[in-house]
Amino acid sequence: MKLTIKLLTILSVMYFTGCKELQVIKFDKSSSTAEFTIDQGTNGAVNKTPAINVDLEQIAKDNGTNLDKIKGLKLKSAKVTSTNGKSYDEFASITISIVADGLPMKQIIVKNPVNAGGASSVDLDVDQTLDLLPYFKGTNKMIQFEGSTSTAVAEDIVSQVDMTYEIEAEIL
Repeated sequence: MKLTIKLLTILSVMYFTGCKELQVIKFDKSSSTAEFTIDQGTNGAVNKTPAINVDLEQIAKDNGTNLDKIKGLKLKSAKVTSTNGKSYDEFASITISIVADGLPMKQIIVKNPVNAGGASSVDLDVDQTLDLLPYFKGTNKMIQFEGSTSTAVAEDIVSQVDMTYEIEAEIL
């Protein structure tokens, strides 16, 4: 009887220490993802394709995981900001897509109408259901910033797109 209890105890300890429960965490990350200039005199179509400046490997490391353990990345919010204080009043619409080598372009952000009201920062409408992880893990990550202006841009607008995204990952 004592031998059976000892054996069951040893087997229980081996079973419970050998089977680790998978722990998944979710965390938010904000970054100034892309920077570009909309030139003075631009009238009508605006088309810019800046690189995305995000180090996903470092973000994973800073949050106790690694790139291979990241399971999802979804956009939570985005805004375009004029770093030189100019407004987006001339803009009628803004559309942003994401692209990376080997992946199709995917529209992720829309703002139509813009209605900036003199603001140098505009909150954009995002699709929070899209998993963008393949794009953020990809090479040559870029956004395609497209817009239309209702009048000519009076002065250069030095712009950056700020994004907040939720990352889901397994803990190491």
